[in-house]
Amino acid sequence: MCLLWGSTAQAQEAPPSFVVSQWTVEDGLPVYHIRNLLQSQAGYLWRVTYDGLVRFDGARFLIFNSSNTPELPASRISYAMEDGAGNLWIQTETRDIIRYRAGGFTWFRREEHFGGAVVVRIFVDQAGHFWGGTLQGAYRYEEGRFQPFAPDVVTGLFRHDPAEATGHRLTEAEGVPKAYVRVIHESRHAGTLWRGTNGAGVLRYEDGRFPHRSRRTFVKPDPCLV
Repeated sequence: MCLLWGSTAQAQEAPPSFVVSQWTVEDGLPVYHIRNLLQSQAGYLWRVTYDGLVRFDGARFLIFNSSNTPELPASRISYAMEDGAGNLWIQTETRDIIRYRAGGFTWFRREEHFGGAVVVRIFVDQAGHFWGGTLQGAYRYEEGRFQPFAPDVVTGLFRHDPAEATGHRLTEAEGVPKAYVRVIHESRHAGTLWRGTNGAGVLRYEDGRFPHRSRRTFVKPDPCLV
């Protein structure tokens, strides 16, 4: 119970109301299951599905799939993300990389752009650059093509400095444990790099190294986190 005394007490403002709208396959969606959502710089809302890429302008859905878009080799889309230049990058379930720009799609075939390697991860860094990670090295898109990064080394964790032509391998001296890296995430505001591993917990890159943190002091188990 909260008691307010005197005439100076001000009533709390009511929370803003929202209108909830629901769209289904009857409104133009190809399927009910949406894998990912993103809003582009142009204002479109893109939906990633296993039956194509769907663009929503607020009134209608436009579906792009392998049936109506030759540059989409597959309709089962896994990820989509936008780089700093407004290019929409799409990865299919077959690990193909496609770019959408100015109303057109371009398929970057792995034999021509990635040395035949399969792209297993895609990422847009804080500077807005698009990266494709393969088991034979990483590639960054610049000047209209994918440039290899550290192509002579295929394993390990590397730090990339835009001022350097190549990267620096991070080793145990920088606090990198011998553990398989499952995911790497860069925070949006501070640019902090987080690294999730199998067996070594979650690590944060700071001051040029990964300081050792035990699971007990760094990440506390929480039954609400899944």
